[in-house]
Amino acid sequence: MTKRAVIIGAGIAGLAAAYRLQLEGLRSPEELEIYLLEERAAAGGKVRTIHHEAGTLEEGPGSFLTPGPALKELISISGVELIQASDEAARRFLCHERSLHELSPNPWKLFKTGLLTASAIFRIIAESWVGKRRSDHGNRPTDGWGDESVEAFLTRRFGPKAARLFATPMVSGVFAGDPRKLSLKACFPKIAAMEAEHGSLIKAMRSRRQAGAPLPLLQAPKAGMQSLPDALIERAPFKVRLSTSVTQLSIAGNSWKLKLRGQDALDADAIVIATPCASASELLREISPAASLALSKVSSPHLAVVNLIYAEDEAQRVPLGFGALHTADSGTDLLGVLHESHIFPQRRSDGCLHLRVMLGGATRPDLGGLSDEALLQAVVRDLQTIHGLKASPTATHITRWNQSIPQYQLGHSRLLEDMSQALEASKTPPIALAGNYLRGVSLSDTAAAGFEGADSIIQQLKG
Repeated sequence: MTKRAVIIGAGIAGLAAAYRLQLEGLRSPEELEIYLLEERAAAGGKVRTIHHEAGTLEEGPGSFLTPGPALKELISISGVELIQASDEAARRFLCHERSLHELSPNPWKLFKTGLLTASAIFRIIAESWVGKRRSDHGNRPTDGWGDESVEAFLTRRFGPKAARLFATPMVSGVFAGDPRKLSLKACFPKIAAMEAEHGSLIKAMRSRRQAGAPLPLLQAPKAGMQSLPDALIERAPFKVRLSTSVTQLSIAGNSWKLKLRGQDALDADAIVIATPCASASELLREISPAASLALSKVSSPHLAVVNLIYAEDEAQRVPLGFGALHTADSGTDLLGVLHESHIFPQRRSDGCLHLRVMLGGATRPDLGGLSDEALLQAVVRDLQTIHGLKASPTATHITRWNQSIPQYQLGHSRLLEDMSQALEASKTPPIALAGNYLRGVSLSDTAAAGFEGADSIIQQLKG
């Protein structure tokens, strides 16, 4: 008997779930009919690309590190051509008190920047002798059930001065979040594991070097990030319905009924909800109020992404490199600036300077209320201060994400456990969740979440 599985949301998680169900479903004794629904007219979620005469403008993620197994499989299926970041992209900068400082793992070079005092540098070096955290207990439940924030972790391991300098850039580049509120274990599980295994991050990194662990490669599709979901949709061996919005879920016997806006309802034996967290919470409100409530507690702040193109004359004012993350004391409104024309020079017009700026996030929610004109003025003003740019940009593009990156705040892991238990207790037909609010916000983690959601559905259908 043919079973029907419906995936709601055609971002990277939804695409991964659909392809995983297609591939694994072929090995199942029961036939599986797969539908992928997306409310927008295009797939990809926050993966969006604009092709401008001056180059490729990314509105969401602009690249990825060496892909994990799930993302690697999707790339292989898509057939898109990848390019590697330039050697210059290895140079990273920190913006502190309106000045750029090149980063280096060498403590002496770090000392010469003047960012930290000699005593603070020695405190960083002493990290090898700092004992690992002895207990997860001690915090009140409202503080995250014994969880440890990113800032608290860095303070404990490297001292308060280093934590003050590096905590904000560490989380801004990934989560656009507040290091005082984000959970180290949920946001950076590999770092937590390094401490648990080696007792020290310095010892762990030394062990990796001695073992010859390869450095991750920064990559992107040559035709822009959106070419990946576009190619996956074009090659889809399952049914794809774009511009299709699910407004309500209900249970009819042992199956699901999906109410669609302006279309006939759709029945399903199993569903994967691969929407943003807030949408998933809304869809679950009547099915599992407790699971919906848990998901509603995961915040996703406003984030603005501003692409700016400058003429060739201005390009020489910006140092070659990946870009700069901004400290809590940067003296600017910016979270970070990516030197896109340096990272992937293959994707720019000859000579021009392409910068991509992020601002807002959890630490500056006030910027979300600015008009586009005021937002652009703030960005241009800060870039003039940092780089000494004289001319105005020749082209700009502003993207506003009202709900951007999920914040893995203190207690996030416990929140997901509560959600999972509540969903299981609801005794629904086969259902799974997939998205960047579960196991990580990178594209690799999001694709892996899609695979895991599909695997869960297969097991539930078999059961």
